[in-house]
Amino acid sequence: MSHLLGTFAQLVLSSLGFITIISILAQDAFGFDEIRVALGGTSLLIIISTCIEGMKQLEGYLIETQIHLVCWIQQNRWLG
Repeated sequence: MSHLLGTFAQLVLSSLGFITIISILAQDAFGFDEIRVALGGTSLLIIISTCIEGMKQLEGYLIETQIHLVCWIQQNRWLG
């Protein structure tokens, strides 16, 4: 389960890095000196906190599913 969360975090961080690089390249390519097209600290904080909350919800869902699966397997062993 922690491997899945690590992979998810790696995907999210790679995506954020890609977005940042694209915005910097767009500024250089199109000459956006007057207009800043960048991710500020507040927006990055919101994105990261949202990703962390999503990871927590995913972890909770996986744990709940695992508990229901284990209970179902134990119940079927007793019945069989």
